[in-house]
Amino acid sequence: MKFADLEFRKAVLSDFQENAYVVSLAGRSDCVVVDPGAEPAPLIEKLRKNNLNPVALLVTHGHWDHVGGISELRAIWPDAKIYVGANDRYKLTDPRGNLSAHFGLPLTTCDADVSLADGEAF
Repeated sequence: MKFADLEFRKAVLSDFQENAYVVSLAGRSDCVVVDPGAEPAPLIEKLRKNNLNPVALLVTHGHWDHVGGISELRAIWPDAKIYVGANDRYKLTDPRGNLSAHFGLPLTTCDADVSLADGEAF
């Protein structure tokens, strides 16, 4: 695989303008979603429009505006595995940890399937 074989798509989500990314190999329908955001509707539309099937959801960090869409994506693509750094895993299920409780909207989502260690290749 070469970097040139990768396709990157960006979706800007919610009022917080967080960036979600979809990474796939040219000519394939399986993909990785990076940071599914808090309001994933535009991301889901982009995935469906491009006939993409998420096989992994990669979370760069556990703030609510990056993890809030996990449950919604998993409802549509239940086989997609959730990957998160080991130090942020608790934030997926802890509204104080993911900072959503501070906004008065306590949010939790699915627990991760895989915890990644610092420096581990994904």
